[in-house]
Amino acid sequence: MKLEPLRTEDLDRLEPLWLGLHAHHRRVAPQLAPFVDDALSWASRKRQYAEVMAGNWFGFLARDGAADVGYLLCAERPMQWNATFDVPATLWELVTITLRDDHRGRGIGGRMLAAMEEHIQASGVQSRLIGVIPDNRAAVALYRARGYRSTWLMLTRFQRPLPVPPTVGGASIRSLPVDEVDRLKALWLALHHHHQAVSPELGPFVPDAVSWPVIRDLVAENAAHGLLFGAFDGDRLTGFASAAVYDVRTLPSYSDTWRTGERVGEIKFLSVAPAERGRGIGAALTQAVDRALAARGVEDVFVGAIAPNAGAIRFYEARGFRPAWLELTQF
Repeated sequence: MKLEPLRTEDLDRLEPLWLGLHAHHRRVAPQLAPFVDDALSWASRKRQYAEVMAGNWFGFLARDGAADVGYLLCAERPMQWNATFDVPATLWELVTITLRDDHRGRGIGGRMLAAMEEHIQASGVQSRLIGVIPDNRAAVALYRARGYRSTWLMLTRFQRPLPVPPTVGGASIRSLPVDEVDRLKALWLALHHHHQAVSPELGPFVPDAVSWPVIRDLVAENAAHGLLFGAFDGDRLTGFASAAVYDVRTLPSYSDTWRTGERVGEIKFLSVAPAERGRGIGAALTQAVDRALAARGVEDVFVGAIAPNAGAIRFYEARGFRPAWLELTQF
């Protein structure tokens, strides 16, 4: 077995190996169905690879004699958590690593990862990110053994009906305009501090003065689209939630795996004042988001949470979301 550098002209050679990974995902996580068919999966993944190969990237093909048996593709990406973690502006993302089923367990994946690490060590960017379906437990264990830490968990509710919502009361929910965004600062910073409390091992974290301006711009954009909601007790703001809507074709790592509608919604932020938690405010806010998305014809929704935030994950699972994509990092 040998590793060869992956070239742009090798793109079409990756199709059967990618489809083998797509089949593996269906086997290890059937609860995340429905999955797209092979033709749609490869077409979406091929577009993603073409975009990756237009930037800063590298990769390897694993060959056994004349046969391609696996590949690894890695790309330099912007850091996406700049309101949370105090890390450099870019990182290396392992876009894909896969092996044919009959070549698993031979150490080939470890050799590809070691070659990746050697390449990264020689570069100016040292932070790394790896994504995996959480039920692919062997892969998760491999990455953790190599020093990666579970950082961000995406949960999806794709092509599944909304569970019957519990009765919630005591919270008055209304849409917030852009000119009220600054009222959310204390609520965001409470969530930022909660992230630090539940996941200190993921630090360093950015200071409050850096975190809020980034979030403010994102929340203002949600408000401009009518997708920012506040919870009130009288005139007192006790929580907020916001959302965004995307064309699924702009989300290649979803459109190459799961079947969804043409547009997909994301719960971007959800924060409840610490003294108000446990009173149904978060549930009332998510119901407001669900109604707003449904009014726009959007039924497929995803949400993210810091992976050690077990309480938030349980909250979303109770609302029909299922863990679908785990991102692990070395900062």
